[in-house]
Amino acid sequence: MLMFGGLTAAGKNDETWIFDLSDTAWTHLNPVLKPSPRNMHSLAYIGEGQVLLFGGEDAAGKNDETWVFDLGDTTWIQLSPASQPSGRSMHAMAFIGGDQVLLFGGYDTFEDDETWVFDLGDTTWTQLSPSAKPSVRQASDMAYIGGDQVLLFGGRLPGAVRSDETWIFDLGETSWTLDANTTQPSARNYHRLSETSMDGSSLPILFGGDEASGYDDDTWIFGGGDYLVSVEFSPLSDAQPKTFQLFSNYPNPFNPDTWINYQLPQAGPVTIRIYNVNGQLTKILVDEEQTSGAYHVSWNGQDLHGCPAASGIYFCQLRSGRSVETIKMILLR
Repeated sequence: MLMFGGLTAAGKNDETWIFDLSDTAWTHLNPVLKPSPRNMHSLAYIGEGQVLLFGGEDAAGKNDETWVFDLGDTTWIQLSPASQPSGRSMHAMAFIGGDQVLLFGGYDTFEDDETWVFDLGDTTWTQLSPSAKPSVRQASDMAYIGGDQVLLFGGRLPGAVRSDETWIFDLGETSWTLDANTTQPSARNYHRLSETSMDGSSLPILFGGDEASGYDDDTWIFGGGDYLVSVEFSPLSDAQPKTFQLFSNYPNPFNPDTWINYQLPQAGPVTIRIYNVNGQLTKILVDEEQTSGAYHVSWNGQDLHGCPAASGIYFCQLRSGRSVETIKMILLR
């Protein structure tokens, strides 16, 4: 992951850092050429080890520069496209497949509702004119959801109004569609929405933001096109368990939420899947590497598509390496 700039106690910053998840380490890079110190800019992956940076606020004000960082040779390159978005800050950008990035909104003189696409192949910005689109806003965020589609959530509207809208942009049809959800995060801005894979095979995650009651720390997963589904799991203690165990869920029977506790004696890949009585996969709660420890995870009674699962018996299966345990759960609507 690439990080650039931001606002520190000393002022606007121009540092370039790389985070490597495999060794959980930050590395400070020192490229000779780089963007000016700035904050409130936006970065987006653009394929093949490259990241696009646009805009932000530097000492001169709103910025309209387009930069590309290449991880292979750790260099910043400033591009000079013939046309481009006006100088702005707090806009949203996201990879949208191929070597293209979508930009929406932000704040130039006022809140903005422009839709732009950057194409690295010919280093051009193209402004699109969809008939329907999100209203003017800043401080929203976007994430790639596969194919040529991008998800947008929330943002700050004129009058400091927070939004709870979910929009999906389709590049093939150059259209925005408002996505109606029955379960979703509260209205917020300055949140972060991120891909968990760059091929669209995994669901994007939303974290935090500024809502009416203050800063938030909840975590949401966009549920495959229909709903935003809240998922919670966390280590329960630092003590190292001696056995692999999946405990009975509580409450049981339940409607609609239940908690599932489990413990791992050693680190490894962990999956928790919910199956119906026919053996069909209903929900994936966990699919990741975890360290040894005691954990809990909640299931809100929704399926893979974010729809309410039917009443009945379900089986929760915990698997790590060759160890497998299963419990029976009863959902009563």
